[in-house]
Amino acid sequence: MTVKNQLTTFSSEKVKVAVRVRPLLSKKENFKNVVKISKNSIILSHPNDVDSTNTKQFGFDFCFPSTQQQEFNPSIASTSSSSSFNSTLSSQQFNTNLLEGTQEHLFKTIGIDVINNAFCGFNTCVLLMDRLVQASHIQ
Repeated sequence: MTVKNQLTTFSSEKVKVAVRVRPLLSKKENFKNVVKISKNSIILSHPNDVDSTNTKQFGFDFCFPSTQQQEFNPSIASTSSSSSFNSTLSSQQFNTNLLEGTQEHLFKTIGIDVINNAFCGFNTCVLLMDRLVQASHIQ
């Protein structure tokens, strides 16, 4: 199915939240990665105790690694602690396949609905946040 064939209907979902995690900088290679990614959840560990079971889990509509592929370890989901921000996703809902964070994959996953809604006359907005918490948007 081509992108042109997918531009036919609008999405009824009002808000979608997607997260794309950047890789560690090359100068930080000796640091441990504190972020684990699944299809729709991010699990954070404390930087001083990455191997601990004291983790925080946050749920989103979509989660992507940067431009590289990353495999998610579903065993981490069962060790996450409870928090008011934690997702209620079970470990069975995690996608253990490789996740893709390329521009093309993000466009097919999120962008097509934004364009469809714009063509149907709805207001659309894409909000971008960088690591310095500076927000910009595209309307």
